[in-house]
Amino acid sequence: MGKWIMYMQEYMQADGMRSKTLMTILILISFLLSINYFILPYHKNCYASTPPTLYVGEGETYTRIQDAIDNATDGYRIVVYNGTYYENLIIDKQLDIFGEDRAVTIIDGNGNGDVITISAENVNISHFTIRNSGSNPNNTVVMINSSSSIITDNIILNGQNGISIQNCGSHLIYDNIIKNNQGHGILLNNSDQNTITYNTIDNNHNGIYLHISDDNTIENNVVQNNTANGVFLNRTCDNNGISSNMFSYNGNGVYLNDYCDYNTISNNQIQNSDSNGIILENSSWNIINNNIVHSNNNYGIMIVGSNNTIQNNLVSYNKKHGMYFTADDNNTISSNTINNNSYDGMRLYNSTYDYIYNNEIYGNQLHGVYMDFFTLNNYVYNNFFHDNADNACDKSINRNIWNTSKTLGTNIVDGPYLGGNYWDDYTGSDNNNDGLGDTPYTIYAGNQDQHPLLDIISPEINNIIVTPSKQKTGGHINISATITDNVEIKTVHLLITYPNDQTINLSITQNKTGNTYYCNKTYTSVGTYSIYIAASDTGNNWKNSSYENFEITEGTPPTIVDNSDKTGSPSGKYTFNVTVTDDMDNAKNLTVKVYWTHGKLSGNHLLINTNKNFFEWTITLDSTTDNLRYYLYANDSWGNTAITEQKNITIIDKEPPHITINKHQLYTNISPNTYIISVTITDNTEVTNVYIEYWYDNSSTHTTANMDKTGENLYEKNIIPEKKVERIYCIIYANDTSGNQNNTMNPIADANGPYTGYVTTKITFNGSKSFDLDGTITKYAWDFGDGNTATGKHVNHTYSTSGNYTVKLTVIDNNERTNTDITYILIHPLLQTKTSYNTLNWIKKEYNITLNKLFYSYDSDGDGIVDTFFDPNNKLTAVHTGHINLSGNISFLISIDDTQIPELIWNSTTDKITPVKYKTGDIYKTIVNEKNNTATSYIKVDKTKWIYLETTDLYEQADITIKKANKTIPADRIWRKNGKIYLLDDAETQYQIIYQNIQTTTLQQPTFDPIDGGSINKDKTTITITYNTSVTILDAAFGNKMIDLNSITTADNKTFTYTPPSNLKKGVYEFYILVKDKNGDTLESTVHYHYTPYVHAGENILTHPLVGISILAATAAGIILTIHKAKRTGFTHFVYLKNKKLIPFFKTIILGPVSINIDDNRIAKAEFYIDGKLKETITTPPYFWQWNEKAFLKHTLETRVYDQQGNSISTGEMTFYIFNPSKKMFRQAASQ
Repeated sequence: MGKWIMYMQEYMQADGMRSKTLMTILILISFLLSINYFILPYHKNCYASTPPTLYVGEGETYTRIQDAIDNATDGYRIVVYNGTYYENLIIDKQLDIFGEDRAVTIIDGNGNGDVITISAENVNISHFTIRNSGSNPNNTVVMINSSSSIITDNIILNGQNGISIQNCGSHLIYDNIIKNNQGHGILLNNSDQNTITYNTIDNNHNGIYLHISDDNTIENNVVQNNTANGVFLNRTCDNNGISSNMFSYNGNGVYLNDYCDYNTISNNQIQNSDSNGIILENSSWNIINNNIVHSNNNYGIMIVGSNNTIQNNLVSYNKKHGMYFTADDNNTISSNTINNNSYDGMRLYNSTYDYIYNNEIYGNQLHGVYMDFFTLNNYVYNNFFHDNADNACDKSINRNIWNTSKTLGTNIVDGPYLGGNYWDDYTGSDNNNDGLGDTPYTIYAGNQDQHPLLDIISPEINNIIVTPSKQKTGGHINISATITDNVEIKTVHLLITYPNDQTINLSITQNKTGNTYYCNKTYTSVGTYSIYIAASDTGNNWKNSSYENFEITEGTPPTIVDNSDKTGSPSGKYTFNVTVTDDMDNAKNLTVKVYWTHGKLSGNHLLINTNKNFFEWTITLDSTTDNLRYYLYANDSWGNTAITEQKNITIIDKEPPHITINKHQLYTNISPNTYIISVTITDNTEVTNVYIEYWYDNSSTHTTANMDKTGENLYEKNIIPEKKVERIYCIIYANDTSGNQNNTMNPIADANGPYTGYVTTKITFNGSKSFDLDGTITKYAWDFGDGNTATGKHVNHTYSTSGNYTVKLTVIDNNERTNTDITYILIHPLLQTKTSYNTLNWIKKEYNITLNKLFYSYDSDGDGIVDTFFDPNNKLTAVHTGHINLSGNISFLISIDDTQIPELIWNSTTDKITPVKYKTGDIYKTIVNEKNNTATSYIKVDKTKWIYLETTDLYEQADITIKKANKTIPADRIWRKNGKIYLLDDAETQYQIIYQNIQTTTLQQPTFDPIDGGSINKDKTTITITYNTSVTILDAAFGNKMIDLNSITTADNKTFTYTPPSNLKKGVYEFYILVKDKNGDTLESTVHYHYTPYVHAGENILTHPLVGISILAATAAGIILTIHKAKRTGFTHFVYLKNKKLIPFFKTIILGPVSINIDDNRIAKAEFYIDGKLKETITTPPYFWQWNEKAFLKHTLETRVYDQQGNSISTGEMTFYIFNPSKKMFRQAASQ
């Protein structure tokens, strides 16, 4: 019926109606509820007809509840629609007052007096939120001064007291939420026969307070978070029942004070109290039974009174004593479980004539029971003490009784006689087996239990189950039994007799779930096994079970069906595919392996269960056509194994070699009219023959020649026609050991991908890298992956939606042969932040740069944040990747002259330009802390606005933090590259660079590519040298010539590249390099390379003139000197004559004149200086000059050369000592 009311309320709220018809139905249903209530105790009111109804609410007859009350008479109903009513109601008539819904119908006392005062009988109030009484200590949200009211389904809060019942009774307080009141949630003063049930009473001072009130029922409530007490009975409250409530997080759970007698506290759960669970103070003849009292911060139960009965309670895990008795007498404590309390299970102070029996007291951290000196004449017997730190302590002098006389009857450990107590630490004997110890148990001093109880009952073994009763070898047998004891099981053993009559004894004490003990193991011997179970308890009583049998039979191994392929391919994938079934196991319990060998490879692998009973594993075969050999192994969970015979798989090679074209072009810088064809050829076995067929232009004469193998899988051919040709056509053929052949007749498609772009932005696709060695590509066909196509070598396409598209380029040659290349393009949503024309005008005014198109930033990775700068005018560039965060704004550092030095900051969020000043910061001090492995460098700069600061990076491998005025510079405004640190900041004058983990890297020998002993030629001449740390090159030489260090290039001072001259003759050349790292350590390295020059079609060796700058000997006494930047030891300190080192010397000595020859077609002008003075300028070839003046001792020589664009390079001034007596001597030597 409650659901019908809810339905009608929801229907009316949803429709927004105030229909009288619907309200009549509501009234009728409420009336039926009133009839139903007629059967509840203490209430005799009922109505024979539908009562008159008044309505309160917006648009109704009444807008104030009190007005409706004043206009009603006894028996009326008042229905109040949703809203907040600021009123203090006085109900002096017999009325039913209903709210529309307690969540939305609110009676608010506005902080004045009592919110509702009931002074008439049989008043019913329901479905309201009632709140905010006055602050006077006696003010109440609902004040009841007359009998037989019903208060139900209300929220009552924020008063001094929630409900106050004064000097009247027979009320029903049902299903309310009563919370957040300063005083009591419910107050009963001189009020009897009330029922308080199914309420939630939360966060009051006292949850329920009774004063001089009898025969009340408090049950099934949730009482929590009340600061003083959950329920407080104060001063002569008798015959009240407190049952089936949940008390938690109150000050005390239940407190009876000052002559509160004959009350019953039962079936409650009382937990987590700030102080005690239950307190009886000066209260007697009460019953406390069947409660769970646990985890309270002080005592579980505290008794100061007499003749109370405490029985069948669970009192555990309280922070002090489980039960505490003081100044009490004649209380009965029986059949309780008192365990795991932090102090004593029971503590008695000045207690007399208490009866303590039939309790189990265990696991308490001090004593099971403690009695002080003044605790006298108490009777303690038939209790079960175990696992306490100390089972009992009695400080009296033989004034308490710890046993009864030997009496026939079942004791607490199921023994035949009553006597004393069971003590788990009693070590006495029982010679007559009566279950009573033959010697006393000493409790403390002279206090003894004269008849300590002993356990003489053996364990019970039931429900022995052996499953299965018949099993195959290797299979599991599970044996289980239910074993119980009146005290405690100590040991359980399983005794198994094997078919050979051998018996083993297994302890299964730890194998238990509840009271079930088990053993699950496998057996390999065939035959019948017999078993029995033996169990003992702490009293050393043993029990053997009956015998049970099971049988082990021979098992059936799995069945293997090999589904693998009959053939394989060299270097290819081969999949072992088998079906394995078993008579007992499903596939997931089977183990399947393969053991295989092929060529130089072998292995064993666990096959994967892919589906049902199918198992697979894939291997890569060796590059040989030898047979693959393998066998299969399968094992089930019972230990049954199957192994197949060895199987041989034929390996067939049908795959031709794969040809990749590396180079196919004219190289004029090596030799005029030289063509290089380079390919990489791989095969799944071995390539046996590679040759090339080539012809010139439209010639019908074709030449065939073997390709030269120049490396692993690398083949090359240099073709030099005798005369200039327009084009060389060729076809490359490759054969393998199996007779498979491939060629390069098909064209090669190259889509030049992958690409990236943006929606609605034109993208150019470039197929110009496609080629055809033996003909001409006649068609380029593009498929853009979005349903559109185009033809042409270069095509444009625009995508309308973002996404990742597959792009295909198919080329067709003049022989109708085709080839396709597949690439991809990622189209980003065009998330842009553009500048404005005002900004462009400002840049033009400040920097004299005209920008016609708006530059912008965009989101390059689709994360919704613009992170990349783009200028469609191609005049502005960002000097960094990503973006910079300046006060939450996305910004970019911009260079206006395409350098790495920025001139401005563009704030793309605000479209603001901020000029930046480039500064170099000199480190004036560096402090190294070797203990902490740190260093701090200090920099001073001139005070200005935003700066782009450059300084030296002293420890490139270390982590850095840069600070100014104790503020840390954000990491996205710091860059490190090429041994420099760059910083963007709104400048201070002082900066600190803090290096962490500065331990320097030891300079190690570099790696060379090609490696030492490798080969180089005209096409693969470049040498790459890589160091483990940044270095500076001091000197280098190739062959017998020093290297111009400017010809050695690097981007990071770690990896360097050098290309030797192109006119080398066949032979072995030494490459030497000397470097220094930042620590000042130097390192010399030397490698050797084999050089093989190319040959033209007629196999003639090419010769080329020397390229470079050399100083020639002009006379017999002359010498050739290589012009270079001397960074090692000048001229390496020798005496030179006729281009030969005579002897080492401490200075460089030249005997005779000096001649200089520069053979390089890039040179436009050469200047020659002696002792800083210009001696000769030559502007046309040959660039040859000779200094043959009379000269002695120390001089300097410098040569400067210029190219057509005016770029220059200098040898620098080189110091030498010369002895050249006269020109005549030189002329005589030259003529010879």
